[in-house]
Amino acid sequence: MIVDVPILEIYLPIEYKDRGLYYMKGPLVEFYGVCNMKAFNKEEELEHREAVKTIPIGIALMITSNPSEIDIAEVKFSPTSPLRKCVILRYYKNDELMTNTSCIVASDNVGNLLTLLENGKLDYIPVKIIRDIVDRAEIINKTNLRLSLEAKDAMIIECYRDPHNINRSLRHAKKADEDLISSPTSREESMLSSTYQAFTFEDINSSLLAAVNRAKAGVEEEPTVMERIIRGDTVTPTA
Repeated sequence: MIVDVPILEIYLPIEYKDRGLYYMKGPLVEFYGVCNMKAFNKEEELEHREAVKTIPIGIALMITSNPSEIDIAEVKFSPTSPLRKCVILRYYKNDELMTNTSCIVASDNVGNLLTLLENGKLDYIPVKIIRDIVDRAEIINKTNLRLSLEAKDAMIIECYRDPHNINRSLRHAKKADEDLISSPTSREESMLSSTYQAFTFEDINSSLLAAVNRAKAGVEEEPTVMERIIRGDTVTPTA
C-alpha cells in the first residue's frame, strides 16, 4: 500500500512501545493499527497539526510499514484536545504505508484491543466508533467474543467517564466535549474520586497525596458507589 498524499503522519500512543505494540524490525517498523493519522498538503501545516482533521484507524492487526521519519512528540488531535505523547511515523508521497497484506490474524489482536480499552488507553479514539472497531477486530481475526450487542455496548460505554465528574459514566453525562472524555483505569478512577481509595488499594501514600492535592484545589469529594454500598447508604441505579 503506497501513500498517495504529500505528507502523512500516523500517531501511536507512547505506551505502545512498552506493550510490544510498536517496535523496529530492521529498517521497517511494526505497529498495532488502532491509532490516528493526519494527511497534510504542505510542510507548513505540520506546525499546527491540531488544525488538520484527525482520521482514526481501527485495524486490530500488527502492520509492517516503512516510514521515512520517526519522531516522538506531544500532539493535539484537535484545537481543544489535551496534549498526548506519541510516536510519530511520517510518510511522504510514494512511501510504503504497508509493506505486505499478509498480516497475521490471531485472537491476541482482539485481546490487545480489549486490554487497551479496559486500561483506559483508547481515549484518543472517538467513542462512537469503538464498537465498530471491536466488531471489525472480531471479523478480521476470526474471533467471536460471544457477547450480545447490548453487553458489548455496556462494556464499552462504562470504560468512559464524564470529563466533569469522573464518578459518572459517560452515558449519564448531560453534555460532554468528545475531546475531553476520559477513560481511566479502575485504580485511577478510585484515586481521583475519593480518599476511601486509601483503604481499598495498597498504595496508601499516593492515595492520600491525591486526596490532599484535590482538597487544596477546592475539589469537592464525592463518595464512590462502592463506598456508599459498604457504608450502607442508599444507592440508586443512576448513581
